[in-house]
Amino acid sequence: MSDVAKAADVSKTTVSLVLNHVLEARIPDATRAHVFRVARELGYVSLPSTFNRDGSRTSVIGVLINEISAAYPINLLEDLQTAAEARNSRIVIQMTGGTPERERAALVDFRNYGVKGVIYAMSFNAMVTPAIELDMFRHVFVNCQREDGRGHAIVGDSRSGGYAAARHLIERGCRRIATITGDPWQVDTRERLQGFETALAEVNLSPFAVDPGAWNYGHARELTGRWLCETRPPDAIFCHNDFMARGALSALPGSAITCPKDILIIGYDDREVAAWPSPTLSTITLPHAEMAELALEALSGDGEIESARRFVEGELIARESTQRHTPE
Repeated sequence: MSDVAKAADVSKTTVSLVLNHVLEARIPDATRAHVFRVARELGYVSLPSTFNRDGSRTSVIGVLINEISAAYPINLLEDLQTAAEARNSRIVIQMTGGTPERERAALVDFRNYGVKGVIYAMSFNAMVTPAIELDMFRHVFVNCQREDGRGHAIVGDSRSGGYAAARHLIERGCRRIATITGDPWQVDTRERLQGFETALAEVNLSPFAVDPGAWNYGHARELTGRWLCETRPPDAIFCHNDFMARGALSALPGSAITCPKDILIIGYDDREVAAWPSPTLSTITLPHAEMAELALEALSGDGEIESARRFVEGELIARESTQRHTPE
């Protein structure tokens, strides 16, 4: 504690109050963050249960995530677990509900567990303002970025995904291309739409329609049914997730339009519904495995992690829903 106080140029009392998380103490956030960083740099961390019988030490990686009730975060956590095991590391997961109080409590637990580094993750791509206690650890952000631009962030490249989806449709002769987006306020929605519009602009096309589907099967079905009633309906639809793409496909029976003969449909995420037949669904993958590996790689060293943005591209998987299209 004396060493930390000297290096941070603060009193031992201040160090004690900060490292013991006495939140009632009137210590500025900037001072708390400074003490956390200095303590971390000096190696101030307890390490229970990290030593193996042979004397070697297994590093423990903490994962903070807002929620794990949906498929997307579960897949990300599975890939983080796999990547950690390959590096002889363990992960400890804390779900925060996105609240600062639970974040702080989880980070204190991480210190007591002997956590070496922290992966701050979100179930969907978002801008975040983490608790200042995160500065106790070397850390990276996965599927999110700090509002203030600091930190090392690893996110899926939704812009390139939207671009790839549009190019795929254009190359198959489509010219009246609609898109059903996610919630307008979400980062991935904006990025996928921008990539989509960029690809169309390169060949002097405008979108047939751009409508928010709010990630919802029923809304996508309703929008598609409305478009099918137009004199010249779209010849392709890019949906921002696979469930909306399935919703769009479900609007076709009962009309004279079939997929892929008359209309092509592509989704995003490569969920299990994409592999369902009649037809199987073309889609863009979420690169969770690659993001997990990059996160563990960034945490594997000992030095300060540089502030950076790393965008990881997904893969376009072409299936039946975008095949056998004859251009006009």
